[in-house]
Amino acid sequence: MRAWRYTMDGRWYDVRIRLKENQRDATEDIRYLYVRNMFGEMIPIHRFTIF
Repeated sequence: MRAWRYTMDGRWYDVRIRLKENQRDATEDIRYLYVRNMFGEMIPIHRFTIF
């Protein structure tokens, strides 16, 4: 799953998430993963992804 895309030195990079098989049985399992934003805050991934 591509979670994010960012640019560095003029190049685009996809950020992908990989989970163990037993951690990705249902969409609900993924919706509540957290990632850190540029301010150091932990944000649930469902706030900026489409499932």
